[in-house]
Amino acid sequence: MSALAMLGFAAGAGFAVVVVATIVVIIGIHQEERRNSLLRGSPPSVVALLARRVLGVRAGRQEQGAGVCARSPDILE
Repeated sequence: MSALAMLGFAAGAGFAVVVVATIVVIIGIHQEERRNSLLRGSPPSVVALLARRVLGVRAGRQEQGAGVCARSPDILE
C-alpha cells in the first residue's frame, strides 16, 4: 500500500470517529433534555454520561432562589 493510500485511510477513519462521537453526544443530550435529568445526580444512560463528559457538564443541584435572574435590567428599559 502506498503512503498516500495510508494517509487517505487514516483521514477517513478519523472523520468516521468524529461523526460517530457527534451522533452519540447528540443522542445523550437528547436523553438528558427529555428526562430533565441534567441537574439531578445520575444520568439516564451510559450515552448520556458520555455526553456529559464530552461537553464538560458538571452541574449540581441548586437550592431554590440560588439561580441567576433570567432578565437583565438593561433589557427591561
